[in-house]
Amino acid sequence: MKKENIKKDNSHKNLLKNLLIILIIVILTIAITSIVYYKYKVVQVNYIPLNFKVGKVIGLTTDTDALHFGRIPRGSGGIRQINVTNDLEYDIKINLKYYSEDMDWVSFKDNGLILKPDENNLFSISVNVPINAIEKEYNATVKMIILRN
Repeated sequence: MKKENIKKDNSHKNLLKNLLIILIIVILTIAITSIVYYKYKVVQVNYIPLNFKVGKVIGLTTDTDALHFGRIPRGSGGIRQINVTNDLEYDIKINLKYYSEDMDWVSFKDNGLILKPDENNLFSISVNVPINAIEKEYNATVKMIILRN
């Protein structure tokens, strides 16, 4: 009986040891893949503030430090543009995303576009305010990810 218990304990220990080795290999693989991806695929990440106020009349803002849309009436919208030039020696891909806690009214034109060296493009960012929007100030952050293509 003791020999059977010892064999069961040893097989259980071997199983745990093998599972631990597999887990370590998986974690190392994920870590190495992430490092290589971010070192060689992601060229740059930019965060651009975006804001506007929903109000009764249109208000314009021309500041260039962020994507200021000014005041936008309900049921209306606005567009801002970002000029991107590829000054690198290889093709890049531009991915745009945005994050906001209280609205989902932002859209992008030409998202995922590939730029060749010395090529530029105007990327349009649109905000379309629904008719039932609450009158207040809204904020978001646009994340521009520049990838080696």
